[in-house]
Amino acid sequence: MYPPKLRLYGWCPSPHSFVAINGALESDTKSDKTLNDKKRDEVLAFIKKYKLDETVLRGEFYEVFPHEG
Repeated sequence: MYPPKLRLYGWCPSPHSFVAINGALESDTKSDKTLNDKKRDEVLAFIKKYKLDETVLRGEFYEVFPHEG
């Protein structure tokens, strides 16, 4: 997810749903090229720690957020 000037990190437990557990300023991710990987690893560690792997919906963006209309 990419709100203006902010990066959110988390996972999708179901279509049209997103659980954010941390974030970073866009400017910080541009100045520290490793920050996105660090934040992703924090999300993966959170999922593992709380045994939430079964809640992670995997797939392409259009599968997780299908267009309805």
